[in-house]
Amino acid sequence: MSNNLMSDIADHLDKCGIGKRRDDVFTIAEQGALENRPLSVVVRQNASSRDPEVTEPVDYMSLRIIIAGSYGMQGEDNVANKADEVYRSLLLVTDETINGTLYLNIRAASSPALAGFDEFQRTVYEFDVEVMRFNGGT
Repeated sequence: MSNNLMSDIADHLDKCGIGKRRDDVFTIAEQGALENRPLSVVVRQNASSRDPEVTEPVDYMSLRIIIAGSYGMQGEDNVANKADEVYRSLLLVTDETINGTLYLNIRAASSPALAGFDEFQRTVYEFDVEVMRFNGGT
């Protein structure tokens, strides 16, 4: 069982053809490589709004997916299209095993929205994902 949710989801996006892991798809820990990338997808873990489950062997987790790309109108169109592609790949995933971990439910919790610009003046879209994964129980 993998304990790295962000890495698992980045690997899932690679498998779905969204982009190559560590070339176009990164975790927040790998974010230092983004400055020279024309279009990037970053997976960042958030605190979940759900309480931990004590009667079922599942974890509830939350992610923020960040899509950043070129500046300007063409760049914004490219980022919006990539955000939609990533969103659709995470809209609803059920009973998927990724890196040895069973993800019972991966669900986009919001639609992609324009979030502004990053420190490199690239257009940024973001959306949230809720995850329920099997933790193996005790």
